[in-house]
Amino acid sequence: MLITSLLVLILFNVLATAKIFAKPSSLMFSCLTASQEFQYDFVPPPDVIPFWYIACNYEPALGSIVFCMDSNADSICPFSNSLEVLALGCQTQGDRTLTQTYLMESGKNATKYMKNPASDPDFNFTQLTTPIMFNMSEVVNKKDAYYNFFDNLDDSTKFGDFTIIYWGVLLVLIGLFNHISAHNYLKSISLNSRLNQWKALVVLPTLSSYHLNPARFRGIAFFEALLPLRQETFVLIAYILLCVYYTTSNYKVIANSPLFGSPYRQYLRFISDRTGIFAFTQLPLLILFGGRNNILMTISGLPFNTFIIFHKWISRVMMLCAVVHAHQFVIYLEATGTFRRSLGELYFQFGELALLCCLLIMVQSVFYFRKRCYELFLVLHIFLAFIFLVGCYFHVSKIGYSEWILATLGLWILDRIWRFVNIYRYCVQTAQLTVFHPHSTDSNREDPTVKVSIPKPATWKSYPGCFVYLYFLDPHLKFWESHPFTIYDSTDQFGDPTPMINIYIKPKCGTTKAIYDQIMSRDITGVKVLVEGPYGHRAHTENYDQLLLFVGGNGIPGPFSHAARSVSTLPYKDVESSKKVELVWSIKTLSALNWFYDELLQLKDTHVSVTVYVTRGDLSLADDDNSSASSNDNTEPEILTETSHLLKDDTYNKSKKREVSSTITIAEKFHNLSKFVTFIRGRPNFEKKLDQVINECSQASKITTIGLVACGPSLMCDNIRNLVAHRLNRNDTGKFRIDLLEELQVW
Repeated sequence: MLITSLLVLILFNVLATAKIFAKPSSLMFSCLTASQEFQYDFVPPPDVIPFWYIACNYEPALGSIVFCMDSNADSICPFSNSLEVLALGCQTQGDRTLTQTYLMESGKNATKYMKNPASDPDFNFTQLTTPIMFNMSEVVNKKDAYYNFFDNLDDSTKFGDFTIIYWGVLLVLIGLFNHISAHNYLKSISLNSRLNQWKALVVLPTLSSYHLNPARFRGIAFFEALLPLRQETFVLIAYILLCVYYTTSNYKVIANSPLFGSPYRQYLRFISDRTGIFAFTQLPLLILFGGRNNILMTISGLPFNTFIIFHKWISRVMMLCAVVHAHQFVIYLEATGTFRRSLGELYFQFGELALLCCLLIMVQSVFYFRKRCYELFLVLHIFLAFIFLVGCYFHVSKIGYSEWILATLGLWILDRIWRFVNIYRYCVQTAQLTVFHPHSTDSNREDPTVKVSIPKPATWKSYPGCFVYLYFLDPHLKFWESHPFTIYDSTDQFGDPTPMINIYIKPKCGTTKAIYDQIMSRDITGVKVLVEGPYGHRAHTENYDQLLLFVGGNGIPGPFSHAARSVSTLPYKDVESSKKVELVWSIKTLSALNWFYDELLQLKDTHVSVTVYVTRGDLSLADDDNSSASSNDNTEPEILTETSHLLKDDTYNKSKKREVSSTITIAEKFHNLSKFVTFIRGRPNFEKKLDQVINECSQASKITTIGLVACGPSLMCDNIRNLVAHRLNRNDTGKFRIDLLEELQVW
């Protein structure tokens, strides 16, 4: 995938920069336009570009142009290059393929019959049948004007290339930084101290304490947005400054251009061309950064939501460039008196269509709409983006630069093909659906949990913290949509004889609510699904001396997988059993034990320390259940009801839904887990836990590496991030290093 993506980018970039419209082409175009002052005895066929067709297919005109180029060639516009450009123009615009040898012979032959209108006052400029010597002073003036024009076009492509190089170099440097940090290559305490300071001041902090948790301007819900991190902000500021510089600098105008007239008109045209081409150069980055199969995530070690932030800001820059391009070009057309005529041209109409789609994409991508109607947003986003690209392609199909559109479409198609490959690797499977209802006393404080268990092919491999996109092949569940879920792979972690991946869904709204409603109303025993993945950054938590796992609610699957990976009795033999691993899980009520009890039980008799904080429920619930069961044998204990839809061969079961009560009560699960799990009523004090670990590490004689995995509510993750940054800045001794591995993805 990496090689293919790079080849596509390189190929189309070469095609985009090696165009007819380049500085060495100035001489060819000045001679070509000079030939239009004469009327040759030749009528071109309909549906062709007249001046190109006459210049390439009528020998007197062709010979005159070649002689003009030969007479005015210089180091900037060499004769050989002018011949090459003329041949290319004839092939693409003049419907004729010519070699440079043929063109040189045509120029030599023209000298035998050449006529100079300047030496004959009565010269007839119509119905010409012989080669003509053009006014060389006018040719030179036009060459200078064309040079400035093409120089601006060259700069537009070149500056766009520079922004691509900026992103490439920057992401490689970030990747090296993250690679060095994750693999514990720094043994020097002083260097590690500098690394900690860099993280504390640049890499980790949020802006105004918000990142995954949306910020509101003046508390207004409509003005809600996801803010970038401080490091991301610096990256984006540098990018925006580059874009401003590249679109506002290095314009060259002359006093009175034979092509565009006054300097004012020249600026209008040059700014329009610069911003339009520059906007095109950003399109491949948009698709690459917004795609699921983004190799740059592996290179840089940055998560998917970071690239989505970059994707958003690149799109905003591109949109502003497109608006400036359209505005300046319309003013230029009005200044030249050609605006009304241009309204009927196809290039203008497709440009209007593309700009309209671009503006609509910006409006419907506002976080307020995206958060409340994500499925609708996604469908409209893809549809409008496709129409936008089609409009852009036909907007420039006759003048060039469509290669950037083709490069963008190529990357989009490659991403889609790779998605199908990922789906094919997993094949269609039947998922078992199980609903866990909360305890009756917790029903107002806890939502149900849907456990989706999917058989896993033997050749499909996952890694801790990864997520997949799930397609429910049910017409009532919008089978064409995919939704991301973090998985827990039982096989990879504990060698489960029944290979399964498990997904735990908390029904809130949208698709998750629809899944729950369909299960409860239609007696579904199972549903056919497609699994696309795995995706997500692969964190090497096995390289850390200590592993802290801070989890909230249903964010447990990913961090738990990291804990399981660290267990020395499992296939991961490179991890020492003496390694400290602490799992801190915050839940609302003890009802959560029902849907994750079996998984937690696997950590018994391991070196993983587990602490569960119950924030709203009452720990006495377990005692109440236990006493209720023992005080009266005829009284059924109050237990969590598990709605288990047993897996069948068919997808749907029309028979009556069966309620299967778990044979183990919450009390029994609580007491079984209490043998190795510490239960605490209240909220976890992450700050105290982190300070405790830091103080222990500061007393060590060598550098202690700490991997901190956080997953849970967005506000919790943001608080942990700011806490780590603050502690690194305040307590830095160089004897410890903390790498924050944030698994919550919000975009």
